[in-house]
Order: sequence, then C-alpha cells, then structure tokens
Amino acid sequence: MDKKWDEMSQEELLKAVKELNETLEGAQKRLKEVNAESAARRKELEKFKEQEGEQLSEVQKLQAEVEAMKARDEQREKENRALRIKNVVMAKVSEAGFAHPEDAYSLLDLSEVEIADDGQVKGYEKSLDALVESGRLPMAEQEKGAGFGTPRGRGKPTGDDHKEQAAPTIRI
Repeated sequence: MDKKWDEMSQEELLKAVKELNETLEGAQKRLKEVNAESAARRKELEKFKEQEGEQLSEVQKLQAEVEAMKARDEQREKENRALRIKNVVMAKVSEAGFAHPEDAYSLLDLSEVEIADDGQVKGYEKSLDALVESGRLPMAEQEKGAGFGTPRGRGKPTGDDHKEQAAPTIRI
C-alpha cells in the first residue's frame, strides 16, 4: 500500500481491503489466543496465591504453636525454679533446726534468692541467719521438752516399764 486510497483503482482497493481484513482477522485471532493464554496464567496465578495463602496459613499456625510452646516452657521453667528454690531453702530451714520448717520458710525474705549459673540456690542465707538469731520461732530442741511434765527417759520405756507394756496373749 504505497499508493494513497484516492489514487487506487477499484481492484487495488478491494485487494487492499482484503489484505487489511486478513491482517485484522489475524490480529483478532492472535488477540484471542493471547487473551486465552492470559486467562490461563491468571488462573494459575490465583491457584498459586491460594496455595501460598494456605502455606502461609499453615506457617502461621505452626508459628502460633511454637509461641504457645515457648510460653508453656517459660511457665514450667518458672515453676521449676520456684520449686527448686523452695526445696533447697526448706532443706536448709530444716537443717537449721526449726520445730516447724514451713512456718520458718514463710517468714523468710526470698526477694533476693536466685539460682546461680552453677545451679546453686543463693541469697537466702542472711534472712535465714536473721530468723535463727531472732528466736521468733521455736527450735526443734526446745519443743522436745523443757523438763516440765516430761516422762522419764523422754517417753522411752525403761527397764520395769517395758515389762508392764508387753502385749497380752490372746487364747482361742
């Protein structure tokens, strides 16, 4: 189509229109193919995004589970630390000789108690020493008997008493 439309003969115009029509039909055909290909890719992309969303959802669920596990572990660790501290301090309170170790434990200032890196419980010693020195609670030796109303031998049977306490014989 080197000539202008008005310079062409009717045959040339028909031929040019035919060529343009074929070109247009080819372009329309190619456009349909491209649109179909684009639609197929959009569907693939939607499927991919859906799968990715499901995977993200699964990852988010797993992350939530991990966070919950961490929280439970931290809670258990706190409980274990508190239990370890109580066990060690109660043992030391008992060793100190209190008649009622639970009462002594409840009076101790445990605000500075901690578990050191080597696993030793530290920080209760000053409070325990102060409680022992204060004399606020009876010690185990004091409670066993002060001498008033205590039977001979501190309740243990002696020579003659032992014979009297022999079990009676049952005959059938």
